[in-house]
Amino acid sequence: MEDKRKETTRQIVIPGELLSEGELKAGKHTYRQGKKVYASQLGFRSVTANYVNVIALSGRYIPRPDDLVIGVIMSVSPTTWLVDINSPYPAPLHVNEVPWRVEFGETSRYLNTGDTILARVFTVDEIKRVQVTMRDQGARKLTGGEIIEISPSKVPRVIGKGGSMISQIKQRTMCRLFVGQNGRIWIDGEPENIRKAVNAIRYIERESHKFGLTEAVDRLLREEKIDSSPEYRDAGEFTPESEEHTGHDEDGKGGVMEENAETTPKSEVTGAEEVNTEESEETGDEQKEEKPPADKVLEEPYERI
Repeated sequence: MEDKRKETTRQIVIPGELLSEGELKAGKHTYRQGKKVYASQLGFRSVTANYVNVIALSGRYIPRPDDLVIGVIMSVSPTTWLVDINSPYPAPLHVNEVPWRVEFGETSRYLNTGDTILARVFTVDEIKRVQVTMRDQGARKLTGGEIIEISPSKVPRVIGKGGSMISQIKQRTMCRLFVGQNGRIWIDGEPENIRKAVNAIRYIERESHKFGLTEAVDRLLREEKIDSSPEYRDAGEFTPESEEHTGHDEDGKGGVMEENAETTPKSEVTGAEEVNTEESEETGDEQKEEKPPADKVLEEPYERI
């Protein structure tokens, strides 16, 4: 009886390569001709829940409705902010899509050039015009911390199956993390712990083609002593929703975003531990008629995570 070798890396496929001959359905980055499924992009072959997918090796973020993204304010006009969402398509944020009552010409009092926000993709039309909104339970301005960028195609590996990978990083480093589906990750904690979280994420990005990545990252984090400052020990975090049903495979290779999060008060964000969970309801609270002072307006709409 021959010994079977355990695979340590994934099968790389090229565009046009045959992936399945009828037994599996066409998933992400694939197409079907007759009963055969072929790859439409260079990447790794992955099979999940009767779907065969291709996990892209690289590529720009292409926005889709309901994606949670981390954006940077590029410019300000009297009624609109233009947001860089790490995509070929910049996204406008209108004053009607923020949780504050903004008078005409006062947009810079609330968000200014260089500010970082957590927002949701509101609409994407047929010619890729994108609009984002902050009228969402999880949206907010992000202050402090550090933002790093990875390839959007590697986001599912950073998240892990059911949020296992990102939850592990959070617990081992005592940091707060927001993972955007556009490949940006916001990390807040003690400086040394932020460094360790960044090292773990970069390691995942480099070794995303390997199996057993969760265990490897666990060993990596165990080798370093983590500063368990009380300020960050119980900090909550936001968990963007995962991708469609074809986007999650074993070890979290395919789910776009998400991390496991603890339940927080209504004013904070509630994370989803499993993929394809129902998205949080949008807040229906009416905007206050009285405009808060300019020096407090950015903190009052939401409590600290």
